[in-house]
Amino acid sequence: SHWGVINRLLDVKLRVIQISVVIVTSKLRIAKQRHIDKPKNIKMTAELQQIITPLIKEKWSPDCISGRFFMESDEKFSNGAIK
Repeated sequence: SHWGVINRLLDVKLRVIQISVVIVTSKLRIAKQRHIDKPKNIKMTAELQQIITPLIKEKWSPDCISGRFFMESDEKFSNGAIK
């Protein structure tokens, strides 16, 4: 009957929507975790300033300083923070 066909089509559409919700939810969870895991800028502390000041006196560029710091500590700070 037509109602049987319609019910099967509705069941298929409902299943497609359910799968889509699972996929979107999974992608959102992955994006949130990626945001949590990404390196965050750290604040310029007195201790960090003590490390940076000699490098500046040796004519290191802010890009080199922040790049080296990131390579060694897996943390980063903005080049603008280096003065």
